[in-house]
Amino acid sequence: CGCGNGRNTIELAKRGWCAVGTDFVPRALRIARARARDTGVADRVQFLDCDLRTTPIPFPDESFNLIIDTMFMNLLDQDARMHYGREVARVLQAEGGAFFFYTIAAESLVAQHFIELAPGQEPNSFIVPETDIAQYTFTVPALLDMFPALRLQSLLVLSENVCMAERNLDLLFYTGVMVS
Repeated sequence: CGCGNGRNTIELAKRGWCAVGTDFVPRALRIARARARDTGVADRVQFLDCDLRTTPIPFPDESFNLIIDTMFMNLLDQDARMHYGREVARVLQAEGGAFFFYTIAAESLVAQHFIELAPGQEPNSFIVPETDIAQYTFTVPALLDMFPALRLQSLLVLSENVCMAERNLDLLFYTGVMVS
């Protein structure tokens, strides 16, 4: 979901998986396809032009045993998050499917700094000054609301120290797995 240059999709293919990456940015898809060719895994990857903010994931129910999201869902407004949550649950295999995610924790001091500095329209969101793009930060209840058909298997909180406004602040990320 939001595969960008295909880094994660290609890595899975190098490890023997058949993998699909989606993005709605044509340049990103061109780069991903070229990287897959150059890496020798083009026969095990598929890159689709698909805007998962608004359209269904273009696969039948229970098509995937693993879905990975690395910071895509941060970019979604509430309606798109709910749509995305339903679609992930729909295409994930009902028995033993796993959804791996990596996202900004709302409790993060850095997130709180940005929310205070440039608040977005929704609670727990902020506008990235350089891009004017809204970023949503997650609480555990928000994650559970977004994926009601899945259960949280594990949750790690990763911390990265960032120097901002002459202060050292912790940027917290939720890394977790939800299963069907």
